[in-house]
Amino acid sequence: MITLNIFLAEKKYSKNDFTFFLSKACKEYPITGIKGMTGACFIKEKKENAPKWKDFIEGIVGQKVDDLITKSSSAALLVKSKGRIFAITFGYGRCLIEQSYFVSDFGIKSALNMLRHDSLRSVDTFTIDDSPVQRKSQASSNIEISMFGLDITKDILRSVTGLPLKDVPFNYVCGGDNNLSVKIEMAPDDIPVYANECLKRYTDTCYLEQFSWVDNLKRVKVSQRIESLDNELIADIKKKNIKRINIVIPEVFDEAEIDSFTFTRSKSSPSHYIDKDIYFNGLDIASVDIEKIKRDKLFTYDSQGSEVKSFSIYKCLNYEKTINKKNYILFLGHWFEVDKEFVDDIETDLKAIPIHKDSFPKVIKSKDPKTNKDKFETEGDYNERISKSKGYLLLDKKLVKSRKTTTAIELCDLADLNNKILIHAKQRNGGSSGLSHLFSQANVAAELMLSDQEFRKSARDVLEKNFGAKAMDLIPIDNIKSSEYEIVLLMLGANSKTVLKDLPFFSKVNLINTFSSLRQRGYKVSVAGTL
Repeated sequence: MITLNIFLAEKKYSKNDFTFFLSKACKEYPITGIKGMTGACFIKEKKENAPKWKDFIEGIVGQKVDDLITKSSSAALLVKSKGRIFAITFGYGRCLIEQSYFVSDFGIKSALNMLRHDSLRSVDTFTIDDSPVQRKSQASSNIEISMFGLDITKDILRSVTGLPLKDVPFNYVCGGDNNLSVKIEMAPDDIPVYANECLKRYTDTCYLEQFSWVDNLKRVKVSQRIESLDNELIADIKKKNIKRINIVIPEVFDEAEIDSFTFTRSKSSPSHYIDKDIYFNGLDIASVDIEKIKRDKLFTYDSQGSEVKSFSIYKCLNYEKTINKKNYILFLGHWFEVDKEFVDDIETDLKAIPIHKDSFPKVIKSKDPKTNKDKFETEGDYNERISKSKGYLLLDKKLVKSRKTTTAIELCDLADLNNKILIHAKQRNGGSSGLSHLFSQANVAAELMLSDQEFRKSARDVLEKNFGAKAMDLIPIDNIKSSEYEIVLLMLGANSKTVLKDLPFFSKVNLINTFSSLRQRGYKVSVAGTL
């Protein structure tokens, strides 16, 4: 049995100059052993290598250990069949071919068309979140895709392994990105037959019956495409068309720890919020390029003016662009292509989320006496002011313990005792990471209210200690009814009329998931801004 690692060249590359597909110089062997096969085999000369730990081992045993010398072999077979070029690699042969010339989803899509959806063994995913996570999940037995706990709104399926369908001629199938790996008993002259079989499977659409969601999100990996999208970004910056460009901290942060921000070329002028205009106005538009955007930094400081952390501006950008009816998003330094139907579905679902009936006061802007720069009141100051003016219970930073969470959490930031309204507030300028924290906080607190009696008891203790016995009416120990509560997601600095429309795309996805989760538990849910 032999393992074939198969790649399919893009359709536009169909000439018989097989050296074109190589990424490095190799020795070429013409195909003479198989009649009628058009192609060539490329071999990389073997090199003897010693592992990095060889000296360490020799130091232990006190003598030379020649057996630790290894040789690596690489081969790439380039063949043409039915007008398409295939690369079949062996050993380290993948390193011999230029990856950008090959179809980026050939491996994953071919595998999904070959595998039984109820007999999968492993999946490899890339989760789009505040901090993107790559995860490999392996099952001890063959299971359905749903058993892997994927979130189809945020997970990109990178590879999948499992049992093939009965009409598939291979014994083993594993597909990931542009590479399809199969095992089969075969003779060398069968290569065109099985290459054509893989092409047929790739062009099939049967995967849509069980895996249609894999087309929702695709990470752009082809270097030429990334370069083209980066050029679109630079073009918009040069035209000062920055409405759909936001600068955000690319990870969850503690607002109490961060007091101010600066950018490259404006380090002497700190701002108490991320003002993208300061950065873009400081750019030399004539000379700006993508390398400058990647070199430039967003700096964060604590209340003493000490630098906490810095981030590449490119990684901080949240940018959305539509090109030829295709939607692209730059998020945390990665480009993603988003399926149009998925975008339309998200926009439709967003319309079902109500805006809170009452208005909230604006965030106060003042001049910092030290810098004479605009300063917006912090989330904590805002919550304290609103609690006094509206008679809300101030629960910001008043933590409630639960044995079901690793740390104590807030019940909410503000609570309307009489109407049982629980308000969770976060700065809109915190970007996707801050909003993700807002949605997560609301979700976790709402779940614990219903499921954990100990949490309710602890919450009542906090309420009584800070506001008196009457405040305990907000949370009963038993027979709590979620339908009696409204959860408000308050985004400080957002325009109430356009708060949903103005959200970054992945924040929209996150909000819809949160809204759906809370509604399924019986809560009333609304969103609000402060403008």
